[in-house]
Amino acid sequence: MKAKTDTADVIIIGGGIVGCSTAYNLARRGARVVVLEKEDVAQEASGRNRGNVRLQLRSRLELPIAMEAVRLWESADEELGLPTEFRKVGNLLVTYHDNIAEGFGKEAERHRDLGLDAHVLSLDQIRELVPGISQDIVSGFLTTDDGHVNPQKATWAFATAARRLGADFRTGTRANELLVENGHIVGVRTEGGDISAPVVLNAGGVRAPELMKPLGIDLPISPAKHQILVTARMPLVTKPYLRCAGPRVSFGQTADGTLLLGMGPAQSVGFDTSISRAHIANIMRETIRLVPPLAAARVVRAWTGWFEMTPDDHPIIEPVESVPGLYVSAGFSGHGFALGPAIGRLMASLILDGTPTHPIDGFALSRFQGEKAKVEHEPDSLVARLGRLTAEGLH
Repeated sequence: MKAKTDTADVIIIGGGIVGCSTAYNLARRGARVVVLEKEDVAQEASGRNRGNVRLQLRSRLELPIAMEAVRLWESADEELGLPTEFRKVGNLLVTYHDNIAEGFGKEAERHRDLGLDAHVLSLDQIRELVPGISQDIVSGFLTTDDGHVNPQKATWAFATAARRLGADFRTGTRANELLVENGHIVGVRTEGGDISAPVVLNAGGVRAPELMKPLGIDLPISPAKHQILVTARMPLVTKPYLRCAGPRVSFGQTADGTLLLGMGPAQSVGFDTSISRAHIANIMRETIRLVPPLAAARVVRAWTGWFEMTPDDHPIIEPVESVPGLYVSAGFSGHGFALGPAIGRLMASLILDGTPTHPIDGFALSRFQGEKAKVEHEPDSLVARLGRLTAEGLH
């Protein structure tokens, strides 16, 4: 073993929103934190999403965390001292299909029972929020507490605030190996040398499984590609984040007026990052069908990104029993950015106090060893399936 060249209380692998938020929450409590990021902050999933902070159609496991996350996003600019561009804009799900519309009333009632402000909207009411919406839309389901942030700015805000508190971010530094002695984690080997720490958090997103395999730990996390188009700045198109229940086109309008357009479901194509002209055409066609005046919109750029998917679309969050001192927080299945501030608090509490701020038993890796959890995580209605990024066969 090479001589250790550095020490920390906690090493975090991954410079996305989960890693940066956790680093911030650990540093504000006095922990010496080193963050290892192979590229730069917010270069993968956290910088390649549409900033949708969604409460609508969250699973029972994620909803309490999502509700706390919204509260934290609301105060993030003041707390971090930098803009995240969070705005509480709401989330509007619309449909062309009567059979899906029939489920909106049930879902609105269920959401209200959970403490959320939720409504079923007629076409005329939808037009007040999205003036150019298609006349073929038959109904809408609105939750008003959801929000939108700028993903790049927000992730950098957490990283910058963590740095101010003493966190050491080492960008361009790949974690090559988890170091274990006598069954306990003792540090991380990097290209620049070994760093010792009694605690290591693997928040490496879609790359998280690579480091666990040599320890005999299989994280069932795989990449699923999504593609986003960005328009030039436009006058008001939509007040809430707008989603269509089949075809699954969706978009939000940023604080500066651009639209971030996408269409699901996510594609399981490995680590392919190429832009598909056919998918661009599909996004544009369905966007124009949904809001016909957008035929005049000018697309200025496009990019692809990965969702870090697990078999049940829920993250893996746990202290690894077989390797004391090692923690995992990964596999958020496209939901991690919205949950980020709350996950950072949860992980800091778990690491420093031994107790998470929310129950995490349902996120344990062991759930994949049987069929029980798979059944428990299955959405109980057609509309609820739209909370899953990989749901197909809707229309």
